[in-house]
Amino acid sequence: MKVIAALRLSRLLRSAILATVAILTLGDVASARTINWAGYDWWVRTSNGNSQGPGPNIFSDSAQNVFIDAQGNLRLKIRKGVDGKWTSSEINLNQSLSYGTYEWELSSRYDQFAPNVVGGLFTYLSREAVAAQTGGVLGNGVADTPHEIDIEFTGAWGSGNLFYTTHDGDVPAPSVNYNQTLGGDHTTHRFKAIPAKDVNLRTIFALARWGGMRCPSEPAALKWGHVDWKKGRLTV
Repeated sequence: MKVIAALRLSRLLRSAILATVAILTLGDVASARTINWAGYDWWVRTSNGNSQGPGPNIFSDSAQNVFIDAQGNLRLKIRKGVDGKWTSSEINLNQSLSYGTYEWELSSRYDQFAPNVVGGLFTYLSREAVAAQTGGVLGNGVADTPHEIDIEFTGAWGSGNLFYTTHDGDVPAPSVNYNQTLGGDHTTHRFKAIPAKDVNLRTIFALARWGGMRCPSEPAALKWGHVDWKKGRLTV
């Protein structure tokens, strides 16, 4: 399975952001600027001066937007160009790391971000992997596209500044958010990407072993609407 990792720093130009997948076309890849960071090669996204989702934003591959500093740290910037337009930054890993644990060390005070700034750390399935599951059809009513997992830093939605969420165009996405006041610049964030069948087996085991649920009838009847993420409750 091909899992793509990416990082984004962008601005919200409206009150809500639409979750979209950042996919480079073959033409984009052929001309994309590439940087080497953390032992991997990354494509630097550009929208060639045009607004693109999410946001929408104008993405720049300028060395002033995306660069590696003297200490080897990746820097993504939001910059105002000479034309008065704001530009955002994004990089995409040019290879699949497949399933496993993804961890980032962050040196930004996301609790002090401007209200319309969003920082994102995310993985998603490649378009080819989705097509293999759906016969090339996206948005077909089946929970298979694009299995995007996100860690997002923003105060734009008012209910927190740190969000762990998933995005799938076919199903409601679970999301957990926190409102954190940081005591310093450095934080570490991680999630584990595993096959859906493993998630199901682990979830059913946990519900039966620690939740006291009758298996398999009660877990099989659960819906996302039975989960109260904010209160940490499950209705059976």
